[in-house]
Amino acid sequence: MAKRPALGVDLAPKASSHEPSTTQTRKPADTQNKVVPVDDIPEATGRAGYKTRVRVEKPHVSLYAAPETLLAIKRLALDKGTTAQALYRRGLYLMLQENGLYLDKAEDDV
Repeated sequence: MAKRPALGVDLAPKASSHEPSTTQTRKPADTQNKVVPVDDIPEATGRAGYKTRVRVEKPHVSLYAAPETLLAIKRLALDKGTTAQALYRRGLYLMLQENGLYLDKAEDDV
């Protein structure tokens, strides 16, 4: 593409040999997503001493079930005015209690 006289800028795309700037190198698998106790997280401060939110995530596990089962759970959640995630956690809580675990904990601890 030629330069446009009015702009004086070359609009032709430039070939680049490097990766996009949004690409980040991955950390080794053993250092990713480690669970850290909340007490071990230092208080983060941002600009001018404002507190910064520190995000701590719970471990993730996928659930494999028949499509009909997942659809039924979504419909049940809709009917009850809750989320499918809340129903999964309630089911896990009841299973753990049935097997003698989490007897002294609340459902929100699951």
